[in-house]
Amino acid sequence: WRWMNLKIKSDATSRSAVLLRGELGSVRATFDRLSFASLKLSGGGTITATDLNLNTASFVPALGRFVRRWSHPFTLRATDCVLTQEDLRTSRCIRRGLTNLGNRILRNLAAMGDASPLDVVRIDRGARLSVSTVEVVDGAADGAQVQIRGIVTTILGSTIPFAVRTGLAVARGGHVVQFPGLRVVLNPGPLQTVVPLHLLHKVELDLGDRASIGKVQIDGRRKQIRLSATVSVTPRGIAAASPRRRGAAVGGAAAAIVKRATYAFDIGRWLTSLSFTN
Repeated sequence: WRWMNLKIKSDATSRSAVLLRGELGSVRATFDRLSFASLKLSGGGTITATDLNLNTASFVPALGRFVRRWSHPFTLRATDCVLTQEDLRTSRCIRRGLTNLGNRILRNLAAMGDASPLDVVRIDRGARLSVSTVEVVDGAADGAQVQIRGIVTTILGSTIPFAVRTGLAVARGGHVVQFPGLRVVLNPGPLQTVVPLHLLHKVELDLGDRASIGKVQIDGRRKQIRLSATVSVTPRGIAAASPRRRGAAVGGAAAAIVKRATYAFDIGRWLTSLSFTN
């Protein structure tokens, strides 16, 4: 990973607390630019990690393979982190996530049978899509929106270019992402077909109980997205006290803990699965 103007501050009570017990407490990182392999934050921001407790024995060469790096779950809080236009266009993580969501939407539309909008636009039920570009656009009528471009491939191998425009909003305490004004354009151009998907199929995304978005703003003039969010991470090998409420279900990252939206992706469970937590 790479950074620019990175400043890190810890509120650990003492050096002995860190060296002997691994108690880092809260660590706050401010940056002008932060870049990982598949995600970039080039507009600056702050990330704070709380309840950090290291297993200091994990740094001993003979024990590192057998001792967990982190001894307890911890919380990551992003404050006013800015994704620039270039970040949206080049971050593989964003394109992959939107491609997966788009294909799940296609499968659900196909399952609607005779009422499926796919029949109207002549897309077969085995079609799959891939996202190539994500960017911010500033439409005069609809205001600032996110635009997603890509290709739909039918089961016969023919391809159909598409563009999606949507706003972004949050609900249910920040656990659910909404897509107001979601509109799909097939074959963008003079002979394009416009599908007002927000009127035909409700698309909302549940992030799970361990993740929430406090603020998301699309800035059409600067062509960027400003985001504040919180997620709880449970490192591998540590039993998580998963929030359970009535109607809860346990499953993979795409399983909804509570049925709050038409689609779900458990961000906390996904981050837990990443190797960096070890």
